[in-house]
Amino acid sequence: MLNDQTYPAHNLERPTTTTPADLLGKARAAKDSLENPATQLWIKLEGIWDYGIEGAQQRMHYLANAGADAIIIDHYTTSDLQALVSSEPELPLLATWNPDTTKISGIAGWLDTGCLADKALQAQQTALQNLLKEDTSYAEK
Repeated sequence: MLNDQTYPAHNLERPTTTTPADLLGKARAAKDSLENPATQLWIKLEGIWDYGIEGAQQRMHYLANAGADAIIIDHYTTSDLQALVSSEPELPLLATWNPDTTKISGIAGWLDTGCLADKALQAQQTALQNLLKEDTSYAEK
């Protein structure tokens, strides 16, 4: 998976993104380096807030021609996703997910942004604390 952020990439609400030409170069270099034909190249577009729907569509078209296998959309609004899906993209669209996400028909998959992992860790910690409490009360008897 590659993203369209400038180097070094950061986890920001509005990340700085590369030019379409730079992104295309990264994608072609990545595709050329793949030795196993079963390996897929997914590209994460994070700058719709900056380059808009038309910019995203342009990038997706270039990336489809460069051999990308799927596009991941991040930092979007629900209307952004609806517009991209309705434009009948050349590649499967995936999107990042958090608990506030409105699911859109036509998205091939949703990628967790860490919310589910956080919930699983919290549940594990709670279960361990409860187990330790039970063990202590048993030892006192």
